[in-house]
Amino acid sequence: MRRLLDILERGAVFVGAVAMAGLAVAVVALVLLRYVFHVAPFWSEEVIRLFLLVAVFLGAAASVRGRRHIRVEFLADLLPDRLRRFWYLLLDLAALALFALLVWLGIEAVEFNHAQRSVSLQMRLSYVMWLVPACFVLAALFLVEEIVRRREPRP
Repeated sequence: MRRLLDILERGAVFVGAVAMAGLAVAVVALVLLRYVFHVAPFWSEEVIRLFLLVAVFLGAAASVRGRRHIRVEFLADLLPDRLRRFWYLLLDLAALALFALLVWLGIEAVEFNHAQRSVSLQMRLSYVMWLVPACFVLAALFLVEEIVRRREPRP
């Protein structure tokens, strides 16, 4: 299972990095086309928005693994060890519940937006909406792995 999650994490990081590179290229192209050549491409804002969404959602999912999200820990560090572990478990379970809710609502959004198309690219909005449930399922898997890993006795 760990190997599969390693592959999923590397895939999310790679696709997110490609999206960031695509975002940078698209923004530079938009600026050059608009201000140097006085042409505003019809596709630019939607493509930029799509690259940004892919990078943000995949980056957020990948950051769950290894607990790389920003956290305020100074109060938790003051707690006794047993209470601190319980506090972190409680926070992880709350995050897991939030991820499950976002998966459920994301699937509803996919169904609701399936018939709609984007303005310039004419792409079904449901294709973009799939990022939400897919990335939060990935984040939930990474969080469950983290919870199980912390429950294992340390040598």
